[in-house]
Amino acid sequence: MEYVLGLLVTHQMLLQNGTEEAAKTSGVGAWGMYALIAIMVAVFYFLLIRPQRKRAKDHESMVSELRKGDEVVTIGGIHGILKRISDDIVVVEVDKGVRMTLSRSAISKSITEHEEEELEEEEYEEEEYEEEEEEYEEEADDESEE
Repeated sequence: MEYVLGLLVTHQMLLQNGTEEAAKTSGVGAWGMYALIAIMVAVFYFLLIRPQRKRAKDHESMVSELRKGDEVVTIGGIHGILKRISDDIVVVEVDKGVRMTLSRSAISKSITEHEEEELEEEEYEEEEYEEEEEEYEEEADDESEE
């Protein structure tokens, strides 16, 4: 009986020593856990927080650049033209004689593009002028040949 009891105690001690050694070698350790947490925080920052801040900044600049006569879309999807703008309130005309008073932050996007539109119009006018000059010169050349 003592022999069996001795074997059980020895077996239990070996199991305890084996699990302690396995826990020491297989564990990531404290520094590994800190590194994983830091990586997770960095991923959340670059995938969630940073893009949201950029969108908010872009929306803020778009709302601050609104002008009277711009065509806009509200957060609710209503399209209209700005008729009056104050510090925090805009009046949007959705149809002839139908005006809505909204908060400035309720504007989702502006359909009117000011700078690009003006540049495109100028380039188009220049191209038209150059084409007319070429046609005029060709007609003058044809007339001189006759």
